[in-house]
Amino acid sequence: MKIKLKLLLITFFVLLFHVTLYSTTYKVPSHFSTIQKAINQSANGDTVLVSRGVYKESLKIDGKSFTLSSNFIHSKDKTDIRETILDGNGATILEIKNVDTTMTLIGFTFRNADDGISARARFNFLYNYVTDCNDGIDYESGGGGLCRYNVFFQNKDDAIDLDGDVDIIIEDNILRDNKDDGIEIRLQEYDGPQLTYIIRRNEITGNGEDGIQIIDYPDLSNRIFYIQNNIISKTAMAAIGCMSNGNTREDYEAASIPERIFLINNTIVDNHYGITGGDNMIVLNNIIAQTQKIAIKNIDGNSIIGYNCLWLNGTDIVESNGDDSYLIKSDPKLNKKFRLKKISPCIDKGSHNFKKKGKILYSFPKESFTGKAPDIGAFEYGHTIWEFDNLE
Repeated sequence: MKIKLKLLLITFFVLLFHVTLYSTTYKVPSHFSTIQKAINQSANGDTVLVSRGVYKESLKIDGKSFTLSSNFIHSKDKTDIRETILDGNGATILEIKNVDTTMTLIGFTFRNADDGISARARFNFLYNYVTDCNDGIDYESGGGGLCRYNVFFQNKDDAIDLDGDVDIIIEDNILRDNKDDGIEIRLQEYDGPQLTYIIRRNEITGNGEDGIQIIDYPDLSNRIFYIQNNIISKTAMAAIGCMSNGNTREDYEAASIPERIFLINNTIVDNHYGITGGDNMIVLNNIIAQTQKIAIKNIDGNSIIGYNCLWLNGTDIVESNGDDSYLIKSDPKLNKKFRLKKISPCIDKGSHNFKKKGKILYSFPKESFTGKAPDIGAFEYGHTIWEFDNLE
């Protein structure tokens, strides 16, 4: 057994040395005049490093996985993001397919495009600015991966659009002032291995329709959602809106979506509507405040609501499952950055083992909160810095 293990380790380090030895960095424009030429030359494991400038190209990545980056990958200077610009000139800037999750894009400004990116594969999208596109990223069937530390602002449609069989983590981003939805999710027919949508620690603010819109299609699909620790504010329509039958025009129908959706520890403040619809939601430890119309609408069926703080809403709850004994109906005492003040009634008032009829529906590991119980809302008290605080 020891001899086999030693041989495996030797083989691993030989392969690692081989990959490191033979990977290449191609620089634009010093080695190649265009980014596409550098992409065409690259192989798996290579790096295409792009200098500051404006590049008006329609790029395609197909069948190989490498790193495409500005000098931000080395400098950590956000000026490199702002000044390394991929300009679509009205067309889609980048199409991605047939890559694996080692494919990584780092440190660009995407602007002036149809789609900033159209993706049919899973890849990493890190530390980018996306603006003045129709959809910032359009994840099509087979797309997904990791979308982290990006700023999507003033796009003409959705910041992030998810269609078909997408498996994705969207975390630590800013989605601000986009004309339609912050995140639009379509639940087209799907019956393969379970798809997981993780949407956490994002600041979703000032969008022109919904913060997060989930659009149902006939029949139950094999998907699960974790929407956690987000700030959703100043949304023109619903903070989280559920729609039916492929309809994307928000009408506050509060559709009875059957997929399991966990809405955990979000801070939802100053929206037209709060959460509308869902037949299989767990709505736990959220702050929903200053909603102009209805904070919680038609969250029924197999859904359950508990340990939330509701304050200064037009109407708190309509036709929804819940237990008033687990609700806080007082000022959550938030500061301007939506953090809890020391005097907040939400500190240590959440649930860490949420049960229904003796069955635990959601459980928090002890290390995930600092007091005797989780706080209600997106932030634990005293946690003053979040990843998106330093993105711009």
